[in-house]
This record gives sequence, structure tokens and C-alpha cells, in this order.
Amino acid sequence: MKTKMYLLLVCVFLLYNAMSCDEGDSERTSLLGLVAVNLNNEGENPTYTEDSIKKEAFVIGLIYMTDGNKPSDTPIYFDNVPYESYINPKYEKIVCLTDFNDEYPAGFDVTNLFIRYENTKNKISGIDALFVLTAVPSPGIHSFRISRTLDDGSEVRTETKPIKLY
Repeated sequence: MKTKMYLLLVCVFLLYNAMSCDEGDSERTSLLGLVAVNLNNEGENPTYTEDSIKKEAFVIGLIYMTDGNKPSDTPIYFDNVPYESYINPKYEKIVCLTDFNDEYPAGFDVTNLFIRYENTKNKISGIDALFVLTAVPSPGIHSFRISRTLDDGSEVRTETKPIKLY
């Protein structure tokens, strides 16, 4: 009986250790900066471009600059919270640096004119997030500033290169 009890305790101990994982074991990657790129969404998948884009096909691609080489299976953390659970529009802002249209002059917050998607299926190599434009800008040269405020109050930001939308 004593042996059976001992074996039962050993099995319970082994099962408990096999099914639990230490939170501290996973390597965390922190956000240091952002890079924005202009994407053309006319084809099957968005592509990088510095050429003119149809207004309806314009997408902003966002690349996370981290404190190390980020393997694809390593989550990004913002203030020690996994990014996947931290998508909060109050922390991200898109400002037009040029007149967007008559309603939105340069310097105006146009975050609400974009829908944000994670590039989880890696359709575009190196891109972590996509901002798809849902409003029609005036034809012409456009540029945007994307900023993200972290919990400690610091801000990381980037700007798109000016691009002609027609």
C-alpha cells in the first residue's frame, strides 16, 4: 500500500510539472520603435511601393523595431503585456501631415479613418500590422505620422514617406 501511495504521489508530481510552464521562461521582446511603409493593396497581396497608388488601394504597413531579433513565434510585449491582448486604439494615433481632404486638414487625427489588422498570416514579409484606409482622401501627395504611447508615458513614432494618391 505504501508503494502504491508513493507511485501515486510521484505520478501527480510529474503530471503537475509537465502541464505547467514558468512564465519567466519565455523570452520577451520589447518595442523600441516603429517603421511605417506605404503599401499598394491592388493585387492579391499588398506590396511595398514608393510609386503613386490609387486612393482606394492605399495601406500603411507597420514594422516593430524590437530589442533583439524577434523570431516569428516570439510575442511582442508592450509594458509586459502580450501585444495580441493589448490592441487598444487609445494608445495608437495616426495624424495626417498633409491635408487629407476638406474635412481633415494637416495635423488632424485621422485614426478613425483606418482599420487596423495584424499581419498574422505573414502575407507581407516583415510587416507586423496593417492600417487600411476606409475614407477617400483628396488626390495629391499624402503623408502620415503613426505614434504609439506606452504605459510609462513614453511614445514611439514614425512617419510614412510622402506618396501620391490618385
